Amino acid sequence: MIFCLIACSVGVTSNECRAQQRTWTDSSGTYKIEAELVKVFDGEKGLQAELLMVDGKRMAIEVSMLCEADRLLAKKFLADSQKKPEPNPAETTSNAETTAETTAESTAESKSEEKEDNAYQPEEGIVSRPIGAPLAMATKNLDNRNITTLKFDPASAIRLDREIQRDEKGRPTENPVYEVKVTDRQLEYLPRNVRSIVDQLIDPKVAVDVKRRAIDSLKKKWPQGRHPGLLNVMINTLSHDDKFLRLSALDLLANHDSDQSLIYIFARIDDISFDVRWRTYETLTQLRDPRIIPELCERLDGSDRTKIAGVLQAFGSTSTPWVHPWITADGDENVLLNACQLLGKIGDSKSLEALQKIVDHESLLVRSQAENSIERIRKRLTARASKSPKRR
Repeated sequence: MIFCLIACSVGVTSNECRAQQRTWTDSSGTYKIEAELVKVFDGEKGLQAELLMVDGKRMAIEVSMLCEADRLLAKKFLADSQKKPEPNPAETTSNAETTAETTAESTAESKSEEKEDNAYQPEEGIVSRPIGAPLAMATKNLDNRNITTLKFDPASAIRLDREIQRDEKGRPTENPVYEVKVTDRQLEYLPRNVRSIVDQLIDPKVAVDVKRRAIDSLKKKWPQGRHPGLLNVMINTLSHDDKFLRLSALDLLANHDSDQSLIYIFARIDDISFDVRWRTYETLTQLRDPRIIPELCERLDGSDRTKIAGVLQAFGSTSTPWVHPWITADGDENVLLNACQLLGKIGDSKSLEALQKIVDHESLLVRSQAENSIERIRKRLTARASKSPKRR
């Protein structure tokens, strides 16, 4: 369903109630927009919700075209605004100064509380560089399995600056913890059945087996639209001590909010559990989000280099510029073999130059793999050239 947005120039008076800024979603769950609800009114096409965008522009949306949670919020907003009586000038003239002072204090306190409640960004010192995906990215489906050409902007690359303790084989020895704040206001508009599940997940007194059943039922009851509070609860569950909860949270985020939670999904490649790490690699292969390429390439010398090469292969030639630096004459033999084999599958003309540097390597295995990869790339380039249209 097309998310109809109609420009609206109606001004906001001082007695309008405002809802917190949030992500509004259409009934199909496909189109989303970040805005603040400032007014609900009857229009030519029925009930309309007037939204204030982050850039200051006004837009009106048919309430019937919103998702269920947003429709309920808009109708509740309208009911609350209608309950507030209009001020009587005759009764308020003598108390004008007192009313103004009280209103100013109330507004300041309300804004202070709203700012505190809306602070659901990662806590300082836990995640060094959280991802800030733009709104345009939030409207895209990140399941890129059927896309043949992927573009990558280095400025959008994710980074995990937190050091992870590893053993002599490069495997993590402690589970990384990445947590964000969850407030009651973020969970306020969740459906009742979903809220009861969330309460069980965030309550430290609830037994692990109960949490397991709760998160398993959430797979069938995930609400329509985007709910920042629910997203944050799942992000925190990714760092839970129980492996089953981490795996379930990983699946839920990958299927519902992979764009906003990508950096937290990616962070599980440093998980101490073999099962969680492998599930993470499978998820990243499915999503094929190019923002992970540089950080992924930096782990080509780790214990999971074979799985990492498999994820990079899904990106094709898009990832080759970050693989080339690993082709050095003094590189580790296992890393060279892995990188050579990967370039043989996805390499381009520039990969030939990189592989030529090690055709005289002291290791017979490395030399053989480099020559084999060069031959595969040349055959692929020749076949591609023969299929391209010829000029007459």
